[in-house]
Amino acid sequence: EDVKQLTMKDREMRKNFAEAEVQLFTVQQLKDDLKSETEKLREQNLSLLHEIDRKKSKIEFHKRLLEGYEGFSEGTKYLLKHDDWKAKKISTVADILHSDDKYRLAIESALGDLANVIVVERIEDGYAAIKELKKQDKGKTTFISLQNVPKIIRRGKKKLDLPFVWATDVVQCDAIYQPLLNFLFDDVIIAETLEMTDHVFSALSGVRCVTLDGQSISSSGFLRGGSHRHDEGGIISKKSQIAILERELQNLHEEVLKITEQQKETQRKHDAVDLDKELRVVKAIEKEMTAIESRIAQLEFEKKRANDGIDRNKLEIAVFEDEISELQRQYENLGIEFKNIETNKKENETLVDESIKELEVLESGWSEKTKIVNEIEIKVVTLQGEVRNIERDIERADARMNDTQLTIARRKEEIARAKQENAQLVQDVLIFEKQLNALRAEFEIIERDKRDIEQTYIAKRNELHEIELKIKDERRLHDDSVSASHELEMKISEIKSNIEHVKLRALEEFEIELQLKNYPDDEWIDFAHLREEVKNLKERIKILGAINFAAFDEFNSESERLNFLTQQRDDLLDAEKTLLNTIDEINNTAQKKFFETFEKIRKYFITIFKELFHEGDECDLKLEEGVDPLEASIEIIAKPRGKRPTSIDLLSGGEKTLTAIALLFAIYLVKPSPFCILDEVDAPLDDSNIDRYTRILKKFSDNTQFIVVTHNKRTMESAQALYGVTMEEEGVSKIVTVRFNEEARVRSAAVTN
Repeated sequence: EDVKQLTMKDREMRKNFAEAEVQLFTVQQLKDDLKSETEKLREQNLSLLHEIDRKKSKIEFHKRLLEGYEGFSEGTKYLLKHDDWKAKKISTVADILHSDDKYRLAIESALGDLANVIVVERIEDGYAAIKELKKQDKGKTTFISLQNVPKIIRRGKKKLDLPFVWATDVVQCDAIYQPLLNFLFDDVIIAETLEMTDHVFSALSGVRCVTLDGQSISSSGFLRGGSHRHDEGGIISKKSQIAILERELQNLHEEVLKITEQQKETQRKHDAVDLDKELRVVKAIEKEMTAIESRIAQLEFEKKRANDGIDRNKLEIAVFEDEISELQRQYENLGIEFKNIETNKKENETLVDESIKELEVLESGWSEKTKIVNEIEIKVVTLQGEVRNIERDIERADARMNDTQLTIARRKEEIARAKQENAQLVQDVLIFEKQLNALRAEFEIIERDKRDIEQTYIAKRNELHEIELKIKDERRLHDDSVSASHELEMKISEIKSNIEHVKLRALEEFEIELQLKNYPDDEWIDFAHLREEVKNLKERIKILGAINFAAFDEFNSESERLNFLTQQRDDLLDAEKTLLNTIDEINNTAQKKFFETFEKIRKYFITIFKELFHEGDECDLKLEEGVDPLEASIEIIAKPRGKRPTSIDLLSGGEKTLTAIALLFAIYLVKPSPFCILDEVDAPLDDSNIDRYTRILKKFSDNTQFIVVTHNKRTMESAQALYGVTMEEEGVSKIVTVRFNEEARVRSAAVTN
């Protein structure tokens, strides 16, 4: 019968096993769906955070423009920042106007340079501002007075069957500025494209057309247009733009909180799904099925053994009954002994309780006595301290009293001395006044004598100066005459010495005795020609030298050497020509490869730079012109949004680092490497730039394994494995490794968000 029950139970278990497998599949599918939903929410959250960063950057950019008054002249900046002029509530034309984002570019294009004009209520305020600018040397600024703005009579505006609007209908301002708005935009029409302007001009005259993207054309033929810059449209009503961006930022924050709550709820549901429980249920049922099947087989075997054991058990039962009777008698005897022990135990417990109570009474008495003694000791110490304080106060009072008495005595002595000195000074003053009067009279006499002596001295000094000048002129003429005479004597001596030398040389070398010859004054002799002829003869004699009888043999050997050297020279010239051709070929190939690689790096640099910064940011790589490309300098141009640096050195530390990372990965893309080590590249970066940096690393980690040395938490969070070096024991380094799985990464991202 047990076998039948187990067989039925086995069938039921198989049914439960099938149901458990279905439940396990359902739970697994639910967990995968929750995981996928969590991942979508995380990506959505990240995109919103990136959007928040972009909005913050845009708000900061507008605030910098608003606070720094960028784009304004020096005079305009001075007036807008000066507290006295702020109190007069002056502002620019651009700040008083408001419009929808759709028409912002068109309004800015229609205003042109008028956007930076300062608006004042009265013409006197403008004169005062100009006077202040002249005083402070702050340049020139344009003003417009609301008092003098001409009133525009609103003409009947035609309604054409075309998609355009009048600018005055889409621009708002305060009522006080309405006449100025009508004056500036009465003839401005906003159209969608330039092509529609022909239809407008055919129906209306004396108007200007501005397109939504900022291009303009007037009926008089002036045309303005071109590409759209990313910083256009930021002049009109910066404060309202900042307010709109802050509202959008607040909405994004609320949406991030909402998505974060959804993500937490989804993660909680995902964590609440106990897949292991269902798996354990399936395994338990499977195990129980196996056990039941094994049990059925065992029961068949045990049934046979049971019949054999029944007979043996009957014999053992009789033996056990005898043993039970004997144990029953022993149990009764032990019960009597146990009762006697219980009685003794109760008596001993009574004695212990009484002893404990007496000990507690003694301890309470000791505590009270100790407390009283401590209070008395505290009072004694307090009284002793008070006595010492009083004694010190008495000593200080006595000392102050003695000092006061000594001070009074000194003051009385000083008063007496001061009175005596005062009387003496009065007498001295009278004596000094008499002496001063006498000295003044003497001084006037001396002053008159001094003036007379000075006049005499000046006259004599002028005469002496004239005499000194004449003496100097005479001395200079005398010195010149002596110098000329000396030079002539020196020349005569030199000529005589040369004549004697020439005579002696002619006699020794050529055996000719030279004699002085006089020529008639009318006979012309070309001494220069004769000197040249003598020089040529000397050079020819010198070249001839002594007679060399071995000249022919030397000629033959030198001819052979000349032929050998000529052949060597020809070989060297051929080798030089070949080498120059090879160098040209190498240079051409190197330049070609360099230009190809440079262009690739430049394209990759622009792409990665915009990924790390913003799409509208500008960057470029330029070669130095007019120089060999292989030796030319490379200029790196990086202009993040809102900045126009003349040099990359003017960028912040984080911007320089991102620019260097963009260039590094641009070079890497030309020839990727399987491994790349980055040593604390992210040190100067803040959290938002760290996210861009890690996003680039993840993008390129498909083909390259990056080893990053860093102390930044956000960089560590994006890693697949962490390796740290620790020193648990002195002098013994140990490497600790942590690997992240995907589930832990999702939880970490959720906590971070």
